[in-house]
Amino acid sequence: MPDFGSRVTDPAHRARYDGWADVLATMEHDLTASGGTLAHAAHADWTLPRDLGDLPGELRSRAERLLGTQQHAIAALEQRMLLTGRHLAVLDSIPARVASSGSAAYLDVTG
Repeated sequence: MPDFGSRVTDPAHRARYDGWADVLATMEHDLTASGGTLAHAAHADWTLPRDLGDLPGELRSRAERLLGTQQHAIAALEQRMLLTGRHLAVLDSIPARVASSGSAAYLDVTG
């Protein structure tokens, strides 16, 4: 990935670029550390930094790639939630007397 930041000479723009680069690096690290699932992301309640100003244009493609990766991770989590809900529904279909009896129970999960 090219370092466009090395070409930034205006001190205010440099500070904004460095601040946003740090924010994106933290978000990328969190996503990578969570295995792309967002499950353990430390910044799950992320809010837009108000003290950094607008995202520098040089970082736009990096931010767009990160957004795409996050959207993919969110879709994967939604699929896992649906599957977990289905599993819970099957478990809830077992009558309490059978579940607490200690006897074997066979479930028809196809029909």
